[in-house]
Amino acid sequence: VFSLVELKKYGYFAILNAVFSDLLFSLDVILLGFLMSEVDVAYYRVALLIPANITFLTAIFMQSDYPIIAKNYLNKIFLKDYITNYYKLFIPITLLILIVGILAKDLILDLFFSANYENVGVAFSIALFGFSISMLTRNLYGNILSAIGLIKYNMISSVLVLIILTLSALLLVPMYGYLGMIISMSIGLLSSGLFLMYFFYSNFKKL
Repeated sequence: VFSLVELKKYGYFAILNAVFSDLLFSLDVILLGFLMSEVDVAYYRVALLIPANITFLTAIFMQSDYPIIAKNYLNKIFLKDYITNYYKLFIPITLLILIVGILAKDLILDLFFSANYENVGVAFSIALFGFSISMLTRNLYGNILSAIGLIKYNMISSVLVLIILTLSALLLVPMYGYLGMIISMSIGLLSSGLFLMYFFYSNFKKL
């Protein structure tokens, strides 16, 4: 049972995490618009739109299980089994999405957008890889940390990723344009997932 002070802290960290998380998915467009042209921003949005939305699969799954995870937040066996079963389900799904997405990228872009955007296929593939890894790391460990009362680590991760995204974008966008921003976002997602995984397992033995 959490005390009133702990609940207040949780609320503060939840608010801050929401702010930084929203900033993560708006800072990229702001930086790209500042560093490149509107055409690059358009290409970036097209390349990112579908990959960014594949995470709804894990979001729905995790939200439905959130009360169960919270109820068993001190049960190490439950948490280990949950992570194992999560990977049994989502690793095959993620691989399928990656294989189909990469092989059929031109068809997908032509179907949902137009032939004018077929040249963003490489950026689309990189973004798809980044968000697929996010499904297996950031989405999983971020939600578990939140459910077991350690949401402050989500906030810390978001701040670190904002710094990484900004620095990598300033380096890569002038060199590679919108593709550099796609790479920067993918690096940010990968870093976020690794940070959250580290925070979870470093606190796991303390539960």
